[in-house]
Amino acid sequence: MVNDGWPSVSSAEYPEFQSAGGPGMPGTFHFASATANVTEYRYVPFDGGPERTVAAAPDGTAAVTLTPDRPGPQTLLVVAVNGDGLVSGQGDYTIDVASGS
Repeated sequence: MVNDGWPSVSSAEYPEFQSAGGPGMPGTFHFASATANVTEYRYVPFDGGPERTVAAAPDGTAAVTLTPDRPGPQTLLVVAVNGDGLVSGQGDYTIDVASGS
């Protein structure tokens, strides 16, 4: 079942829709959800690789470190899962990785 709402994503190193960082430069991405009892987040990294899972802290948040490997726009896809197995709507977070100098 799908739960209404979707998780929010933020990053100090890679603000959404802004040119920042660079290929090979890691960034920390913070996940949060208004959904009660979130136990984990499932996300697809920028490279489009396989879905990954990270456990949520008791406050329902989580953080992952990701390292973009190429310049340009890239999108991170995230869903939250609560203790009843309900999956949120999909959140997306688009960054613009700056070209290396």
